[in-house]
Amino acid sequence: MPRLGARPKRGDMIEILRGPYSHWGIYVGKGYIIHLTSPDGTGASCCASSTSAMACLGEVKKELLKGVAKRDNYRVNNGTGTPRPVERILRDAEKQVGKQTLYNLILKNCEHFASQLRYGQARCEQVRYWLRCLLVVPLLHCD
Repeated sequence: MPRLGARPKRGDMIEILRGPYSHWGIYVGKGYIIHLTSPDGTGASCCASSTSAMACLGEVKKELLKGVAKRDNYRVNNGTGTPRPVERILRDAEKQVGKQTLYNLILKNCEHFASQLRYGQARCEQVRYWLRCLLVVPLLHCD
């Protein structure tokens, strides 16, 4: 579980690199992150059923970063924008721990959760990236 780049500070967004996708959380100090996770921890269970429409019930957890990252690399990736005050980020994150909430791979995933806490606005750059790929690549391969 090697860290790439800067040591995380409280309130930082943490990106755990998992091949084609990343998992996200908020670093709260002493080695812990708070993150939204799907029942299986990967989001795959949300796609298992056609009736789920890629949505399921997720849970907000506070766990050791090294336990969540396992052997995957991770890094601080705060993106851009003006963050909310650190104490407010941490307070709001702690209030969510243990709560169950909708988890949707496209509309309400772990990156949306982390950016909502840090910036007050739910964003997901990886969904935007994959949607652009899905829309542009077919146009490049048409006859």
